Amino acid sequence: MESLFSAFGFFTTGMGILLTLAIGGLIIWFWDWRLSLAGLFIIQVSVATFGVRVHGVSTQWAIAHILIMLLCVLILALSNAQTSASRSMHQPGNWLFRLLAIVIVFLGWRFVNIEVALPAFPANQVRYLISLMLFALLMLSLGDNPHFTTVA
Repeated sequence: MESLFSAFGFFTTGMGILLTLAIGGLIIWFWDWRLSLAGLFIIQVSVATFGVRVHGVSTQWAIAHILIMLLCVLILALSNAQTSASRSMHQPGNWLFRLLAIVIVFLGWRFVNIEVALPAFPANQVRYLISLMLFALLMLSLGDNPHFTTVA
């Protein structure tokens, strides 16, 4: 089991964390349900790997986390494949609007410089977790679609 997370060790590097955040931004930018499911799974694998490799979370918990997320992604995929495209599946605004929303939220966060202190987490890891939280809040605020609410 440990070898599985050593294979995903890229997600604990700086580039891996940036890739994870970029995937979160691409989910909002493209607003496609297929991309959101793949991105959700990759982000959750990244968070589980980060927990195992950096914080010493048990591999059994991380495997359970990944398997549960895989099951959730499959359930959402089946649900979306069986429903017809409705008004709520359409994108909120155009791609430029969503890109500007991402930029405004993150620039506002960086300029306000809100620092949250979490015990046992260094400041750079707290910023990583807050960035993922901001993507989730942005997804919740942009759409009224139950699928994207669930992904957020």
